[in-house]
Amino acid sequence: MRILPFIYCLICGAFLQAQPDRILLDEDYSDWQDVSIAYSDPIGDNGSSNIDFGNLWIGNDDAFLFFRLEVGAEINLQDDNEITIYIDTDNNASTGSQNNGIGAELVYNFGDRSGTVFVGNSNANLGHENIRLYTSPTVTSEEFEIAISRDLNFFGQDLYIGNNIKVLVKNNVNNNTDVLPDGSGGVSYTFSNSNLDPLPAYSINQPTDAQLRILSYNVLFDNLFENNLQDNFNRIISSLNPDIIGFQEIYDHTGSQTANKLESFLPSGNDEQWYHAKIQPDIIVVSRFPILSGFPIGTSVNDTQGNGAFLIELDPTTGAKLLFVVAHTPCCDNDFDRQREIDAIMAFVRKAKDGTGQITLSPNDPIVIVGDMNLVGDRQQQTTLITGDIFNESFYGADFNPDWDGTAMDDAKPLASNLPLAMTWYKESSSFSPGRLDYMLYSGSVMDLKNSFALFTPELTQDQLNEFNLNSEDATQASDHLPLVGDFNFDFTIATTDIEKAKPIFLSLSPNPFNDWSTLKIELSQKSDLRVELFDLNGKQINLLLNEVLLSGIHEITIDGSNLASGIYTCRTTSEFGVFSKRVVITRGK
Repeated sequence: MRILPFIYCLICGAFLQAQPDRILLDEDYSDWQDVSIAYSDPIGDNGSSNIDFGNLWIGNDDAFLFFRLEVGAEINLQDDNEITIYIDTDNNASTGSQNNGIGAELVYNFGDRSGTVFVGNSNANLGHENIRLYTSPTVTSEEFEIAISRDLNFFGQDLYIGNNIKVLVKNNVNNNTDVLPDGSGGVSYTFSNSNLDPLPAYSINQPTDAQLRILSYNVLFDNLFENNLQDNFNRIISSLNPDIIGFQEIYDHTGSQTANKLESFLPSGNDEQWYHAKIQPDIIVVSRFPILSGFPIGTSVNDTQGNGAFLIELDPTTGAKLLFVVAHTPCCDNDFDRQREIDAIMAFVRKAKDGTGQITLSPNDPIVIVGDMNLVGDRQQQTTLITGDIFNESFYGADFNPDWDGTAMDDAKPLASNLPLAMTWYKESSSFSPGRLDYMLYSGSVMDLKNSFALFTPELTQDQLNEFNLNSEDATQASDHLPLVGDFNFDFTIATTDIEKAKPIFLSLSPNPFNDWSTLKIELSQKSDLRVELFDLNGKQINLLLNEVLLSGIHEITIDGSNLASGIYTCRTTSEFGVFSKRVVITRGK
């Protein structure tokens, strides 16, 4: 058992400078703010079509060519449209497929999810996997981000020749075509070779300033138990070493069988175990912390199948508990049922907060919602999930603000490892391009996200693979969904509701785990009467480390573990600001 403490607007034919900042496909367009509009298409030139192009931005990094495109209507980019992009990769109008004054070597129809490449006298059909195409978001939107690989070779020839390309976007619907740009010659772009900031940092190891690692994983029809995939899953889960796991798609095995499988991958230490609970048909939680209760979240009174809510005890010394919701909502074009289930999930959270539901939360108890949400349809479903804007209020009740401070849930939006893409689903054999189907939402007012990523082993460096004993194909062989990781820190505050006083103390412990000695670093924002204690598993005080008035600043306290048995302990600090706890792990004899 673990105790948790705790880039110049352009006239057609002119060249465009690239963006100074790195572009990330993460449903956040703020990274385009310093990128000038490549072309601004007139509004109202779309005939009777619903597609009316607006602005187009273009950027690049060393691996991808990026586009940001306004389409003038809320659509799903990967379905039921004829939006087609033409890229003249050699900047030569006499080669490739001639269209509106350019010669496109690469043509891709987003709604048909297919394209054609033209090289010399040869051409071939292609799918997303041939050009490493990514689009965002997967839900309906009026604008989209698109990434296409720069490293493409067909028929033995590199597709991009030189630094200049031209781009054309068309809505190929009979006579109701909108074209961007309106004139001939396309939109010109010159690749930038400027140095960009590194990709956002992440750590496969849990950071030392994070107290809890949560893993969300759709393991694809019980693949976790497939004999030929045991090595893949063992390497993945062992390298991630999570504290709490929300599994989806474990249909034919019990919670106990799943916990036993985790035990074979990550054996328990002294006073440790894997707790487990299952909600039919496929939701299983395995946790190092006690699971106090679990309830199905149905869409009606008699519906006991579906998603699950679990109350997990994080720290018995402070009474801190986690509401952990694990969901697997309906796939594909089933917008109706998907919205119903998400409405039901958020209604459950509302009731847990206001004390009218099956689970009653104390104020500021952290809330985490994870799972394969299958958000590939109407964006209202995503809006409901994040903001509490319930669609069917007559049945599921009123809208509400899901976080304790009256705001929306925070969205971790983890990037796939070593990629500028918030991608959690990857399947080359599907006509649908990779995208974000899996989510990790959390109550950011009471918990800090220290680290997050989606483990995509094909993009790990060889050094990373070696360090974590992983193979490059592990993630894609194990499942079509990537394991989603979030590392969190908590400030459990008692006897204050002042938000400005919620985080006056910064705690870090290094090393942790340790054998004999470790250093607790405490940073105070102001003078404080501080008490620091060490507790064992049963909440019994075993050492009073400090009990005095300290001035503002950084203070270091040595923890002597030389006379303590291996196991999990809690270091608790008490002051007028509240009570803060941190997990201490002693590994005697290691």
